[in-house]
Amino acid sequence: MPKKDFKKILKQMAGPDDEGTITYKSIELKDSKTIEMKVNNSDGGSFENSMQAAIMDAYIRELYKHSELYDDKKEPTIRTVDLSNIVIAENKKPIEFDEDSEQKP
Repeated sequence: MPKKDFKKILKQMAGPDDEGTITYKSIELKDSKTIEMKVNNSDGGSFENSMQAAIMDAYIRELYKHSELYDDKKEPTIRTVDLSNIVIAENKKPIEFDEDSEQKP
């Protein structure tokens, strides 16, 4: 997938859902290896934000792997911040879950 299409998909993902809720203020490619998701609240590392970060990380990482940006087979850094720019999560590798579905750092 061309870089332009990947960026367009990220932008669309930050739009309102079917109920009109805007969960992410923005989802942007900051550079060729860094994607930043800005949640639409100032709740920092709340449970809801942390769970959203983990789910979206996996989804965006898979999209990235199908883009031309994944040419050197290196994983992107996916950073999630709140409206106050407090970092909720920053992952350089895919998030792994153990059998009990608990997130591994």
